Amino acid sequence: MYLSGRILSVPPERCQTRLHQLTPRPVPARLARMQTTPTGGRRPHAAMLASWGVLAAFTAVFLLHGNREFLLYAGTLALLIFVIQRSDRAWRYPAAVKWCFLAWLALHMCGGFVHLGGTRLYDAIIWPLAGAPYHILRYDQFVHAFCYFMIGGLLRTLTARLAAPGASKALLLTMTVLAALGVGALNEIVEFAAVACFSTDGVGDYFNNALDNVFNAVGALCALAWPLPQVHNGGGLGSPLMQDNDFFKSSPSKM
Repeated sequence: MYLSGRILSVPPERCQTRLHQLTPRPVPARLARMQTTPTGGRRPHAAMLASWGVLAAFTAVFLLHGNREFLLYAGTLALLIFVIQRSDRAWRYPAAVKWCFLAWLALHMCGGFVHLGGTRLYDAIIWPLAGAPYHILRYDQFVHAFCYFMIGGLLRTLTARLAAPGASKALLLTMTVLAALGVGALNEIVEFAAVACFSTDGVGDYFNNALDNVFNAVGALCALAWPLPQVHNGGGLGSPLMQDNDFFKSSPSKM
């Protein structure tokens, strides 16, 4: 080592000590067993297991009240939980994002079931910022913003994992917002399908649909505050993280 015109020698054993201190410590065997299943796969996160319980409980309640429209939406939510739980094995979403998903699911279910003074919670005004025909700020609009704040966190993780090393940060942020808005558009299609199939108007009118998209965008923009996950050894589909998980593994083709 050259310092201030002098050559300083560092003993080899000191270098080895430094390297030993920088080596990551192995995960304790007990903790590793808690995080994996008997077959070697990762256990579902507690927030995902709780989400299944919340969905099952509210589905039973809505069926007892004869709400047929909810069946289609419950199927969509079940698919969403499954996709997030399954893809978590590959993408390793931040725990905070998964707990936000559980919180959103509970808020969403309560919004359609709980009534305050004869008013459905989704129709309740929680902060009167604008009157008719906008009715801002309703519980429904808050839940939409929170939902896409959470979804933006999931998509932010995805874009960071898939991005090549040195990818433009501004481009990744733009892709996160646009992808979240795409998910919001798909959700509106599902709600329209429920109206068309069951001849109901429980999801609201044109103003409700348009304001849903506005608050989806607000939530997606707020999601940019989620910290980027640490991606070691580079990102992209060719990175070791992507190659070592079951999500991308496929059976070899027969020649």
